[in-house]
Amino acid sequence: MADPENKDGGGGTGTGGGGGGAGSSGGGSGTGEPALPTPAQRAEAAAAQVAELSRRLARLEEDLAKARAALAESEQRRKVAQLLIEAGTTDMDAAAALIEKEIAGGATDLAALVRELRRRKPHLFAPAREAHPGGAMSARWRPPPGDDLEEIAGRAASTGDRALLLRYLRLRRGR
Repeated sequence: MADPENKDGGGGTGTGGGGGGAGSSGGGSGTGEPALPTPAQRAEAAAAQVAELSRRLARLEEDLAKARAALAESEQRRKVAQLLIEAGTTDMDAAAALIEKEIAGGATDLAALVRELRRRKPHLFAPAREAHPGGAMSARWRPPPGDDLEEIAGRAASTGDRALLLRYLRLRRGR
């Protein structure tokens, strides 16, 4: 008979206990409570979890490395574009392709690469601008009033003064 003190139905002898429930190991009850895993099962589950987490960590580290490489490449392209714009390039795509070819060859100094490209291929860059933007032509030079061409020519010839000779030539050209 069943033990009246044993209300969970497990572990007793006789007809009421059933010996711990179907398919369970140990002395669990037959009322649906999960059986506690053995230490070997817990170790196996932990090892499987560690292996899965290791695989995920490896994938995430690989993704992070790819993202960092893409960021570095993008930053380098931005820096090359900035240097080419500052240098006054007229064909950004061609200049950037030539710079990237040099970088792939192992060059690292971007500013030096742009200077070298400007020296080797000046047609890829706009001509250097002057300090003061002027018109297409300078104003016509006008001789100061009172200058006599023959008098200045005579003085330049007699003294050998180059400034007077230059003045004479300007006056003659201005007429």
